[in-house]
This record gives sequence, C-alpha cells and structure tokens, in this order.
Amino acid sequence: MSKAALAVAVLVAVLATPVCADLFSSYAVKGRGNDGSSYDGTVKITPVGQTYRLDFCCDKATGLAVENQDFLAATYSFDNGNGDLNIWKRAGDAWVGVFSDYSDGSLGVEVMSNSDVSVQLDLNRGRSRKPVGTYRMSGTNPDGSTYSGEVEITAWADAFDVTRKIGDVRWTGTAVTFDGAVAINVTQGDDTPRAAVGVVGLFVPDGNGFLGVWAKKGSPQMGAERWVRK
Repeated sequence: MSKAALAVAVLVAVLATPVCADLFSSYAVKGRGNDGSSYDGTVKITPVGQTYRLDFCCDKATGLAVENQDFLAATYSFDNGNGDLNIWKRAGDAWVGVFSDYSDGSLGVEVMSNSDVSVQLDLNRGRSRKPVGTYRMSGTNPDGSTYSGEVEITAWADAFDVTRKIGDVRWTGTAVTFDGAVAINVTQGDDTPRAAVGVVGLFVPDGNGFLGVWAKKGSPQMGAERWVRK
C-alpha cells in the first residue's frame, strides 16, 4: 500500500470510529476569565449527528463541539458578536480545559462537572508552544472525498494563529492547546472576525504531527485530517 493510500485508510478509520455520546445532558460550569474574573453557569449538551450543540446559560451563547479521544473542542458565539474557543480534557466525570475569547491571545480556564470531584484549574496545561510549525495536511470530507494542503501554526501569546491553504483557498483563525491536543476555529478569508464560527477541529499528537476530526457550522457530520510536520 502506498503512503497516500495508507493515509486515506487511516483517516477513513478515524471517521468510522464511533463517536462517544456519553456526555451528560447538562453540566455545571465554573471558570476564570483571562482577566482573572470568576464566573459560573450551566451548559446543555445535545448530540447532533457526530457533533454536539452547546447552549450556555446565562450568556445566551451557543456552540458547536466535536469530540476526539478524551478531548472536547467547541466554538461558542454570543449575541453581541463575540465568542470563545474552548478545549477540555476528560477528568473522571468532569471536563477541564482552557479557552480563548479572541481578545489578546491570553487564556481563561474552565471546568464542567456535575460531581463533587475537585478539579484543579491549571492554566499552564494550555501554554505549550509545541504545535508551532508548518505541516503538510491531508484529509477526508464527510462524503468520502479527499483533499490536501498546508497548515501553519504561529504563536499568538498563549494561543495561536492558524493559516490553512487548500489549493487557492485560504482559511485563517485561532487555535488553543491543552495537554498536547489542539483545537482550532477557522473561517475562509483573511478579514473574517476571529469569533465567527466556521470549522472547528480537534487534533491529538500522532507521530510527527497531529491526527483529528473537524466539522463545519450547520453540518452534523465530521471530516478527518492528518498533519505531518514539514
């Protein structure tokens, strides 16, 4: 089997892996923003095909989320046009992680839980520079078609800038990392606001790069994608 065929086979296998749908219907949320202020609330999580819809109370925020291994990534949008990009890792019955509000590249921390388990909010778990670099990208769309291109990740304070090129099409956006995994939110073009929900992706380390899944706003199906560092 050629390397190209093997890559396609691996990506198809990722898409064929059953999506975990064992999230609670709702979670209590507590967190600390990048300005140090604390907050709490509740989030309702609803499976939509291979993805999830998140509804956060009481900021009237809705989100699109994808799950990969022990990680969950989401892009939230608020009524005022702002948003967040979150990544969490499973911690027993809880999910703990970090988020960017797209303001200055700094991060907040957040935990979702309905148990009494004490989970440490540790911002340092989201401050790795390891994702920085340029990668060859190959992927499989939800309809089974394939594509290839390039991804560039550059540092932006504690978050990252992302540029994706597939042929003549350019996508730009933001990424955050937590315990080695990377979440992205990208939209087509250079002048789209960071907070706009476009494509949310969630990637875990794999060899000399990352392997993960993604979904577009409005679609219940996921694609899969591999990055190999150049």
